[in-house]
Amino acid sequence: SSDLITTNNRGFIMRKVLLATTAIASTFAVASAHAEVSISGGAAMHYSSTSDDLTRTASSDETLGLTDNTVTISFSSVTDSGLSLAYSANSANTTSQNASISGDFGSLALSTTAHAAESFDVTSPTMVGGHGDLIIAPESAAATDVTQVRWNEADTSGLTGNNIAYYSPSINGFSFGVGIGGIDTTDDVTSFGAKYTTEMGGMSATVGVASAEGAANISYDHVGAQLSTGAITIGIGSSTEEASTTDKEETTSYGVSYAVNDQLTVNAGHVNSENTLASKELDTTSFGVSYTIASGLVAHIANNSFEYKSSNATVNDGSIMNVIISMSF
Repeated sequence: SSDLITTNNRGFIMRKVLLATTAIASTFAVASAHAEVSISGGAAMHYSSTSDDLTRTASSDETLGLTDNTVTISFSSVTDSGLSLAYSANSANTTSQNASISGDFGSLALSTTAHAAESFDVTSPTMVGGHGDLIIAPESAAATDVTQVRWNEADTSGLTGNNIAYYSPSINGFSFGVGIGGIDTTDDVTSFGAKYTTEMGGMSATVGVASAEGAANISYDHVGAQLSTGAITIGIGSSTEEASTTDKEETTSYGVSYAVNDQLTVNAGHVNSENTLASKELDTTSFGVSYTIASGLVAHIANNSFEYKSSNATVNDGSIMNVIISMSF
């Protein structure tokens, strides 16, 4: 009957739609099998308490908040010829983007934020909230920030503009990178770094140098070394940052980390940072511990004693206690 024919036609049409849908899904599955997509993120709950010589009228000596909030989306794949393709976008503060093509020749990378010098930053081992993760801006009696000096290793945050860089493969422990940026702005940027790592009788030694220069008298130079043996890592770093004709910071830091076990690490370090053009100096000594509570959850407690001088006279001294709970996903 006509009803049976119509029903059969409908069944035939439904089977064609189903087959077509299955084919499309299979095509996407095959295509996506060649690419990996990952989403990661993190945040930190941060409590800080300052005890020093100043009487504050416009700010508190205690702070509480969320820091290091970030979400990163990454894509990667390998071509038939063996080239690795990668792209990532990170939403920390302002979104940064990075793309790279890698192979036996090394890697060619385009970034909106990262410069070649940063990849070769070898310095004193530190911890979250410790001497390498602490920006101290001592306050005047009127509770306003004075010109700060700080731990400042291969910091290229003052450089702007998109940049492209070449990174070499590791050749007997030696690698280097060179880049140019700021082409789309008025601040042309050149950046360079090199690193050498070797194993010696159960010890691992790494030496790194980094340099970057931009417009408006902005330049960064850094050299550092680390030595690891067993659970102990020691290191030293020395850097110079010139941000203007009146702002030049020279920094030396050294530190040591000891992994007590898989969960607990102890860290100690010292930093001397001097703004030679502004006659300001900051000494910071830190001691702290990091404890892994669970996978992706780490607690950090660090005490940072400091003394701040201006024109060789002590302006402020005291300590800052940081308690930080870091979460990663």
